[in-house]
Amino acid sequence: MDIILWQERLVEELNKTFPKKVSTEHRLLALHRQVSEASQEFARESGGMDMNHHLEHSGYKHCLAAIFLDLFVLCEDAQVDIEVELEKAIKWLREHR
Repeated sequence: MDIILWQERLVEELNKTFPKKVSTEHRLLALHRQVSEASQEFARESGGMDMNHHLEHSGYKHCLAAIFLDLFVLCEDAQVDIEVELEKAIKWLREHR
């Protein structure tokens, strides 16, 4: 599926589940928390950290995927053309080899 279609689909589902608009600051803080949770889950799953609990809806892969939700909403709110920006990123990477 095209990344833009994923963005539209995920943002639509997120808005249906959580209809209250969340501020950009709140969304950025949620991203920070999700990256931290992904790090903890990676450590737990790889045996690098002994944790007696693990998060509801957790697992390293789930935590990584959940980050996309907030990223897609932030991109939509800021009217980011994801395809254009990803092409710019690829161009930059190729120029800096």
